[in-house]
Amino acid sequence: MDGLHAGLSERTLDTVSGRMAFPGIDAGPRDPEFVLESNDLLWDTAAHASIIVGDLLPAEFRSYLGSPANDPYRSESSIRVQVSAYISFSNCPLEIDTIFVVVPRSVVPNNHVGIILGQKLLLDRLSYRSIPRCLLVARGRGDVPEGIWGDIILEEYLDTDGVIQKF
Repeated sequence: MDGLHAGLSERTLDTVSGRMAFPGIDAGPRDPEFVLESNDLLWDTAAHASIIVGDLLPAEFRSYLGSPANDPYRSESSIRVQVSAYISFSNCPLEIDTIFVVVPRSVVPNNHVGIILGQKLLLDRLSYRSIPRCLLVARGRGDVPEGIWGDIILEEYLDTDGVIQKF
């Protein structure tokens, strides 16, 4: 496989690389949009939703999310935002639109300041294989360096029109 390997976070959890564009859900062309590139997107199949910690957002975008126009998407402890994501898998990139929840650092385990890719509307739309580093090495893939989790190989996903896209 010639793509990127999944990285490691906290010496155990797998991470992927990606670019995320965060507009508001009903954002117009003059509303702010926040773009983040990261090599540390936490792949968390136990997370119910995809999460971004509010501390990562610039003040202007946090202020925009706090405006009354976004009240329908707010709960007591979070606000929902639309995300156009470009995620790098071991075998291919994927562009996908989804919803993230913006939360305070205090509600994330270990006060993790980052992005967590979770089940609802993201991981539950993907079919993938995950192959840990130890198996890659046992299969003769000695080129996988220490500090790498392994490979996450995208096989197919369900797009926003309900069509299965295969890789």
